[in-house]
Amino acid sequence: MTYIGNPQGTGFSKIDSQQFSGTGSATAFTMRHPVSQAEHVAVYVNNVRQDPHMAYTVSGTTLTFTEAPSNATNNIYVVYLGGAINTTELPTDVTLGVKGGIINAPSIFKHGEIQTGAYFPAANTVALVQGGKEILRANNSLLELKISGTTVATINSTGMNITGSVFDDGTALGSITANTQLGSGVVTAHAIASGNITSTELRSSGLLTANTQFASGIITQHAIASGNVVTSTLNAGAVTDAKIAIGTISGSKLATGAISANTLIGSGVVDASNIKADAIGPQHIQDGAVNANTMIAANIIDASNIKAGAVGASELATGAVSANTKMAADVVGARELRIGNVAAANGVFTHNAHTYAKAQRSRVETVTVGAANVTIDLANTNVFNLTLGTNSNLNRPSNITVGQAGTIFVSQDGTGSRTLSYSSVWDFVGGTAPTLTTTASAVDRIDYVVFSTSRIQAVASLAYS
Repeated sequence: MTYIGNPQGTGFSKIDSQQFSGTGSATAFTMRHPVSQAEHVAVYVNNVRQDPHMAYTVSGTTLTFTEAPSNATNNIYVVYLGGAINTTELPTDVTLGVKGGIINAPSIFKHGEIQTGAYFPAANTVALVQGGKEILRANNSLLELKISGTTVATINSTGMNITGSVFDDGTALGSITANTQLGSGVVTAHAIASGNITSTELRSSGLLTANTQFASGIITQHAIASGNVVTSTLNAGAVTDAKIAIGTISGSKLATGAISANTLIGSGVVDASNIKADAIGPQHIQDGAVNANTMIAANIIDASNIKAGAVGASELATGAVSANTKMAADVVGARELRIGNVAAANGVFTHNAHTYAKAQRSRVETVTVGAANVTIDLANTNVFNLTLGTNSNLNRPSNITVGQAGTIFVSQDGTGSRTLSYSSVWDFVGGTAPTLTTTASAVDRIDYVVFSTSRIQAVASLAYS
């Protein structure tokens, strides 16, 4: 009678075991079989069984010790206790049928060869193993054929993909014909050997369309026979400056009349280096060719290119001369400088004494003092009006220039009792700084002259009404 299991009296099912050699530092070792719980293996180090709750852990095929075992040969061995639970020793030379299949079986191995058989690597997937390497894996959507674990062919709902050539009794099959359809990217520059396609092998009308892409350098002057391209077959935009090599078109190749009044020339195509000297004369520039926006290079227009009287008073447009315009000596005479043409902030007179026919006034800069220090800028004006809103110190002014003179009005605010101290640059008569009037809304005056960049002589007049 045939049955599943061990014959009576033969003992237990086969239990696998494995040895390792400790190094004194290594804590992780790779087992032959994946293990889910530490209790599924019995681990011995130097013939002492280890506690599965403290001495080691397992994760898949990795056995990890909490402390590195000592350095010795085969001083560690593992007994796979869990392997016996899911292993069935089948009787030899019999046909076995299992009603309903094998449920949740992790593996079925050939007797005596633990690395050859069938196993289930993932859900709904079965694989065959020979010598520890997969030779076939299949699920409901993909079949993979392998040699020593390397995939050589795959089959799915779209077809078969084979690595390498297909042979018939040792002879490679010529499976590509004139009607064979090749997928996108199957044939590339690397897939066609140099010289395999010649000029006589490119056939069939319509093989090349307006959208055909050619690699750089494929079409040259030598590849197009004389007369093959006429004006009616060159689409707009087909030829750009990037597609014509420098020197390809010379004076002898540009036919008379090729460029007409309606020809459009791209930006930068014609520049000073492309037009010979004297190629454009006065008679070649049409009326309106130069307008207000025309850019003319430096030195193109000089005194020799503009006739005497060519530019009259009415021909210099408003705004043509700006603050940055440079004029030659004696170009602008005394009678040509109109009232208002020199702004007060920019007019500088560098020589000769000047007599003013009208009064000259200084702008008064008002400063409300609300901080412990106040700094006036002598580049702004000569006269300042400081209103004290707190006790403050008059710092060294910025932009001190020797010879500048002016006045500082010091006013108390509506509260009064504000004091003002002074930086050492301020030099009062007798070396004594004045004590200001502290009555609310009182006004004092300090007149100053800059003696040096580190000394300003000052006189205070106090208690104005």
